[in-house]
Amino acid sequence: MGKLLITAMVCIFLFACKPPEEDRPRLVFDKAAFERERAAWEAQGITSYTFEIREFFSAGPGPHIQITVTDGKITDIENLIDDEWSDLERYDPSRLVNGWGTISSVYDRIAERYANALAYIDNYKEDEYRYIHIKYNPRYHYPEEVSEGRNSYTQPMIGGYGHYFIYDFQPAP
Repeated sequence: MGKLLITAMVCIFLFACKPPEEDRPRLVFDKAAFERERAAWEAQGITSYTFEIREFFSAGPGPHIQITVTDGKITDIENLIDDEWSDLERYDPSRLVNGWGTISSVYDRIAERYANALAYIDNYKEDEYRYIHIKYNPRYHYPEEVSEGRNSYTQPMIGGYGHYFIYDFQPAP
């Protein structure tokens, strides 16, 4: 009898803690922070730099590359690992390595992903939401970590996410 009472109380507690459906965001993205950090990045006027980027997807690891940017243009892309997951040939070169290239193009890609998520918001299942979480570099204001994907308020979901890490950012002297 005690176990049944405890189980019932836990269920009531969990149900009570679940946000009401009308309070559940369908898209989680801090647009104000995104715009503020993008403006701070652009205000610095940094046009020559190198950085590494590493991608991970629900389907497996993505490429690990180093990009060199000189006067706002990509001058070198180096594949830092040699395996089937990092084959740069499988990416559309016009998209500059799957949408990455300069830090400005990283911001453009995130803005595009947000616009796409917003455009399809009515197609999400009732309990489903999309998210784009970004951690910004406090000194240079570029996105250091980006997580994007989908999730559910009521059931675990498998797949449908990506994580992107930018590190070893070095402005040119």
